[in-house]
Amino acid sequence: MNEPHPGRNINWQNRSWLDSTAADNKESDVTTAHRLDTDQPELVESFVHNFQDFAAHPTAEKYDQLYHPDGTLWDAGMDCPAPKTRVLDLAAGFLRSIPDLRIAVRRYYARRNTVYLLTDNFGTYQGTPVSWPAVYTYRLREGRIIDGRRFYDQARVLAPINSALAMPSYPPTWTPSLVNTPAAGAGGSVDPADFVRRYDALWHGNNDEVPIGLASCYNNTGMILNPGMLRPITKPEIPGYYEMLLATAPDLDPELQGWAGDSDSLCVEWLYRARAGSDGHHGLLLRVVDIFEFAGGAVQYGHAYFDTLTILSTTDPDIQRQIESARAKFFG
Repeated sequence: MNEPHPGRNINWQNRSWLDSTAADNKESDVTTAHRLDTDQPELVESFVHNFQDFAAHPTAEKYDQLYHPDGTLWDAGMDCPAPKTRVLDLAAGFLRSIPDLRIAVRRYYARRNTVYLLTDNFGTYQGTPVSWPAVYTYRLREGRIIDGRRFYDQARVLAPINSALAMPSYPPTWTPSLVNTPAAGAGGSVDPADFVRRYDALWHGNNDEVPIGLASCYNNTGMILNPGMLRPITKPEIPGYYEMLLATAPDLDPELQGWAGDSDSLCVEWLYRARAGSDGHHGLLLRVVDIFEFAGGAVQYGHAYFDTLTILSTTDPDIQRQIESARAKFFG
């Protein structure tokens, strides 16, 4: 992968999310940086450069070297983060399963000591080509990872083992009153900090108001694409999606963990919690990253990154055992 060094010859123009997708099954040749809201931009850019060196030709040793001696790694399926002493073995296990892994860094964001890397990932698992988009979240200390998290849908990676481990797809329903309606308060440039505050507040309003409130952040042609969707859904279909979520988990409580970005594109990290439902299902603890692309002062495209297997594992003990078995075969 011929990536430019961050900070040199960077294309700062916003590129449409739809111009380069994992479905293209090819590596991006441009890395786009967004406004670096940090007092150590050189350190961030040096780290991104080192990550790109690893991503072009991954080895367990290269990945291990990215971590601070006191660093930890969290991945979907882990009950708690793994210490630095386990990072080398975990990376080696991943690469044994996908020895031809390649990671294309599409864009990156930074705020304070945290870097968010938006990537497309490619490889072959058990003879089957697999590809998946991901967000890598890294909090840095002295230029190395002190807290590393990976956000992606493991169901896509583990499909060659058990393709039945897939969430039922969301059947879109629509709200006629939202057809061709502009975003609430759209106009001018988006203030990222203000947007995060407003979006967070919408989540914690009355459940009856949340679906329409979240949809109101989108332009009339806005869309979202989340795991479990067969296609991007349009603005009039957005409320039905959140109504489904809140019907399943009425006490769903997204806790803001961090964000970075600018008036063109924004990355927001959450920790979703929900208690056990009335149907006896286990409570939910789900880490999520949202990527928002803006146009005309509102959201034009939104994409959430989370692991659907984490949700499925709360629904049935037998499914939970299947998921644990698939993960053990992959990471073992």
